[in-house]
Amino acid sequence: MEGKWNVKIEELDRELLKVIEGGQCITLGELSNKLSSKLGLPDYLIAYRVWVLWKRGLINLGGFGRGDSIINYLLSSEALWFWISIAITYVALALIYISNPVVTYIRYFVGTAFITFILGYSVVEFIYPKGNEVSPIERFVLSLGLSLVVIPIIGVLLAYMPFRYTVISMPITMTLFTTIMLTLAMIKKARYVMGIAAWC
Repeated sequence: MEGKWNVKIEELDRELLKVIEGGQCITLGELSNKLSSKLGLPDYLIAYRVWVLWKRGLINLGGFGRGDSIINYLLSSEALWFWISIAITYVALALIYISNPVVTYIRYFVGTAFITFILGYSVVEFIYPKGNEVSPIERFVLSLGLSLVVIPIIGVLLAYMPFRYTVISMPITMTLFTTIMLTLAMIKKARYVMGIAAWC
């Protein structure tokens, strides 16, 4: 795609980053019109390079500005990962205490997702909040692996607590751990996104 435009690609990237560093807020359409006339590049190539810079974490395509807070992040579509993870966590906890033959199969599915993925995913999101530090496959595999590591650690810690390891204490402790890790990850991710958006 970039074959005949190689020399101008570097210039385009510099121009795009110059717009950001200059503190200008601009829509993709305005940016495309401005740079296509200046550099003689087609609109689709400019849009593609904006996407590449966004994937590298160099620019923000979100709708956040200087006055936004973590609440704005929580109410945006970028926080959907947080709400889905919290929902799976608390649905899994609730389904433990519901005894119904129909609910049993839902409990197996949601409980498996929680135990094998969400526990580790909360830790991975906390460690890698930007989203571009590791690939999606690495993120998935790390989530599975860390889930298998976190469960025994929680069990060992519960063995030395006054309330001990029971059928009630283990799921509640795993839920609390996941909620805390997801909340900390959300705060780190929101600060990162707001930091990127601070140029606008």
